[in-house]
Amino acid sequence: MRAQCHPRQEGCFLLPARSGSGKTTLVAALAAKGWRYFPDELALIDPVTGKVLPFPQPMGIKTGSVSPLSRYYPGLAGLPSHRRIDECGVCFLAPFFDTPLEMKKDGVEIAALYFPVHLPKVKTERVRLSPLEAPRRLAAVGSSPRPITDGDIETLIYLADRLPCYLLYFDSLEMALEIISV
Repeated sequence: MRAQCHPRQEGCFLLPARSGSGKTTLVAALAAKGWRYFPDELALIDPVTGKVLPFPQPMGIKTGSVSPLSRYYPGLAGLPSHRRIDECGVCFLAPFFDTPLEMKKDGVEIAALYFPVHLPKVKTERVRLSPLEAPRRLAAVGSSPRPITDGDIETLIYLADRLPCYLLYFDSLEMALEIISV
């Protein structure tokens, strides 16, 4: 799950989805446009406050995302490529900030959940999810290998009930960025 903060607003949004959905590509493009970048591979959420805690790490840019992101990062194609354990080729893009403490140590409120779905030739659009559908999708993309607890289910329902939750279908990175930036 990725987290991203709009540069002109308080709050962030999360991108919970499986590998290959376009999360890192969206986050990298938004970061290049001045959005604040929090974590890449996972979002640390304080269970008491419900805020996302800062945990920046390098973004693993898959080979297929290098071309669309090259307009934002001209030197990206020249970065060394590495093989992940799943044999996927990636290069690593380090996070950057205007000031090191730009991120709030006590966390940032979550403003929305976007479940990205990158598919070729799909109409780029945002579709509102029901409060019943969102927790199911959140549970399906959780990264912990441990069994889901009653407390986890309560948190998923709490997040889905109080936050706007959307499917973000996209083929065009630029159109997806426009939808998110609204």
